[in-house]
Amino acid sequence: MDLKGKIIVITGAANGIGRAMAIRFAAEGAKKIICADIDESGVNETANKISGIAHKFDVSRESDISALIEITEKEVGPIDLYCSNAGISIAGGVEVDDKSWQKIHQIGGVTIGDNVEIGACSTIDRGAIENTELGDGVKLDNHVQIAHNACVGDNTVMAAYSGLAGSAKIGKNCIIGAGALITENKIIPDGSLVMGVPGKVVREVDDQAIMGLRSSALHYQENMLRFKAGLNVVDTL
Repeated sequence: MDLKGKIIVITGAANGIGRAMAIRFAAEGAKKIICADIDESGVNETANKISGIAHKFDVSRESDISALIEITEKEVGPIDLYCSNAGISIAGGVEVDDKSWQKIHQIGGVTIGDNVEIGACSTIDRGAIENTELGDGVKLDNHVQIAHNACVGDNTVMAAYSGLAGSAKIGKNCIIGAGALITENKIIPDGSLVMGVPGKVVREVDDQAIMGLRSSALHYQENMLRFKAGLNVVDTL
């Protein structure tokens, strides 16, 4: 991306990576850099180094995020690049109160296609920004982990204890072997057999196997319709 003449917002700009980005972007010719951080002294120092604009800002407050964007666009102009560099750290591991967990904003969701089967004790994490997605006909065995923003293509089968790390993508008509772990941001092509840790494509899935995956999806659909037709309303009063 050509940064010349761009308006850029950088959060967490008081030091470290945020400050380094601000200095580099200024050297690349950015029109104006807005530096935001909860550390007022540090962010002022960064802004002074590059003739930028400093804002005291708390990433854990949604109102601060909205105000930062609104003020920037009103006083400087439309934002060309927003670098969400700031983060927060919470002590105590999982033993923290609900209010602390709420600071970690998750605005994505989970989308699940038709004829999907999810086994016992499997987990699908909601997306942090974009949705986590399961396509049509996906089959997850027991104890499968799907991390945030990951995508599983149509008619793909994941065997027990396999896992998909954040933002990884599996294509259509794939078979993920038992215990295989696909690493973060990895892209698995359509029609692949994946095995091992870390998960690697060992061969392509042949046409006969693909037809079997599709037939399996239709089988579960037929069972669903059959079971639904046999249900009766029971008066529990």
